[in-house]
Amino acid sequence: MEMRKILGENFTFIATEPFAAQKVTAGFTDINCQYDFCLPSYLNSQNEEQALELCNSSDVMIIGSAPESYFRKRMRTGKLTFRYSERAFKPRFNSKFNPIVLACMWKGNTIYNRNPLYMLCASAYTASDYAFVGAYKNKAFKWGYFPTGSTKLQDELSEIKNQHETPEILWAGRMLDWKRPELAVETAVWLKNKGIDFRLTMVGDGPQKQLLEQLRNKYGLQGKVRLLSSVPN
Repeated sequence: MEMRKILGENFTFIATEPFAAQKVTAGFTDINCQYDFCLPSYLNSQNEEQALELCNSSDVMIIGSAPESYFRKRMRTGKLTFRYSERAFKPRFNSKFNPIVLACMWKGNTIYNRNPLYMLCASAYTASDYAFVGAYKNKAFKWGYFPTGSTKLQDELSEIKNQHETPEILWAGRMLDWKRPELAVETAVWLKNKGIDFRLTMVGDGPQKQLLEQLRNKYGLQGKVRLLSSVPN
């Protein structure tokens, strides 16, 4: 929406696969067919041809999770392009020294070092992960997700926080083992043992939620730790 506000009709969002239904139920909105600036290339061959043509004709292109055919086609144009990525080597998958993974990263990134190709990093680890294969040196930028946020100034926010007698802590995300949500509960245990007053709210759903409930009950944190289901951003 913000891109459209800035660029008007000069902006198109290409969706290359259907929106995941489970994300819609978790508070996300499926925009693939909702706005006129969205082009769902997976719906028919005409949309697919239009999407591939945009790879050739667009002055600037940001490529996130899309088929490599789009990326390779774009690289042949020599035009300004940004890849958009979270970190490449997540500890859970132990892929940093997998030769197949490294070869794919080199082939899809490093060999284009002389192209006008840059990285938009949606994680604090993205730049260093890609630098491991020699890609995007001095060509990586901080990026991120942009849900509607507060427009209050820092001083105003600080004043509101100071009105809270009990410090409020928020954890939000999918409750998956590799996101380590149990560390938030362990922090709550540490605070309780130190006699520090607090209130922790954890928002999300996932397979680790039952474990969190068990830990909360085990350490007597029912009055200190709230577990809420997923809510809209």
